Amino acid sequence: MKFSILFFIIGTTISIINAVDYKCDYNNRYISFADETFYDCKLVKGTIDDESERDVESITGRHLRKLHNSKVESLSIKKKIHTLMPHNVESYFENLICLDIYEVGLKEIHQEDLEQCLPFWSSKK
Repeated sequence: MKFSILFFIIGTTISIINAVDYKCDYNNRYISFADETFYDCKLVKGTIDDESERDVESITGRHLRKLHNSKVESLSIKKKIHTLMPHNVESYFENLICLDIYEVGLKEIHQEDLEQCLPFWSSKK
């Protein structure tokens, strides 16, 4: 019994350590390449530099009045280390349609990454 409780505690701790926590500044933002204004989550805290850290564990921040995660349409990641695309973002932002990512050190991007991040992408098949 003691062994199984210890294993559960260690396993839970490892899974929490390997996830990334995001903090966002939320705002309505004009994105020139889309020529539209989106309710945007601008990442101010959180990095992904390892395969085991790419699952997003939480997203915090203060929303604009009367808005919430289901209204977020854009995720902006600028000048934060992200050598890999984040996974699990779609569980927080179900209406995400725009990724604005640059100067992050992204090495490669795969179709599966987009399917994970942008819910509409996987429905285009």
